[in-house]
Amino acid sequence: MCESVIAQVVQDDGRLKLPVRFDEMHRLQRVFFTTATLRTLISSQGILGAIQDYWRAIEVAIRPPPPYADEQCYSMCDLLVGTCVAGFMISASSNGPVPDEIVQSLSLEGQPSFQERVHHPPFDLLRLVRASGSRVLNALLTYGGGVLPTLLLLPDQIMHLPMVLFPFSLGVSPAICTRNEQTGLLDPPAEGTRQKTNLMTSTVLLTLAKRLQDESLANSHLPGLGGSINVSVSLVILLYYLALSLSPSPSTYNNLGILLCALSNSRTIRNTQGQKGLLNGPTLARFYYQAGLRIDPNHPHLLTNLGSLLKDQGRVEEAIE
Repeated sequence: MCESVIAQVVQDDGRLKLPVRFDEMHRLQRVFFTTATLRTLISSQGILGAIQDYWRAIEVAIRPPPPYADEQCYSMCDLLVGTCVAGFMISASSNGPVPDEIVQSLSLEGQPSFQERVHHPPFDLLRLVRASGSRVLNALLTYGGGVLPTLLLLPDQIMHLPMVLFPFSLGVSPAICTRNEQTGLLDPPAEGTRQKTNLMTSTVLLTLAKRLQDESLANSHLPGLGGSINVSVSLVILLYYLALSLSPSPSTYNNLGILLCALSNSRTIRNTQGQKGLLNGPTLARFYYQAGLRIDPNHPHLLTNLGSLLKDQGRVEEAIE
């Protein structure tokens, strides 16, 4: 039944056959989400088909309202690559410049350079990523040693992701905006519509992240992403960042903190006074636990995990408290 609904409403390339009210876009996402869940229940081999349904549930939200050109027919691959680039941009002030090989892959012949675009915002990052084809993806995979790079972003930094990815809709999922007939610009929807779509998109992203943490999928190629992106911890972290940026919740902060705790990666950061410090997985996990506790100071899992982390760092009195 779900497949019948999808076939009547959505083309194979993800474009809408029929108009969908922007305040009901989250319901269309739910149909894809339910289809994916059913695939995994019907067959143990259904996970790869389910992953593609999850991709499509997200893609209908990140494309502008129709009609739109092919260069705005954004895919999940575009979103993941764009999020990686956005992460480098957001952390550039504390982590040094965006890596040169990534900058070069985004500088297209006959057009302003990436640096020029960055210094004259807003610019359409997803559109630039899509126009670059496989160049920026290949640059990211080379930089990450065969997988997408592991980005160590602070909780307040990931909250900037929607605005960097969707500047022309003020950080709102483009699909739920209305196109102004006079100016061509996107007008954001009512707050209730934004929250419902953000929550549904975040739910899909979190479900994807948890599915990809299954050991049976470790290092496997993911369908629908051009055959180049493998399952990795760095990919799962990206999905968590996106989910949190759209719909923050204590449980998501907790789960991301657990994932970050096990990281061996680290980077040097500079504070606003220019002083250097080391940011590693456990330190970053503590920031995420603390961010979750600001939402729910009595969350038992956050309190327990923060206590365990402090104990491991030798801060026993704080851990007991």
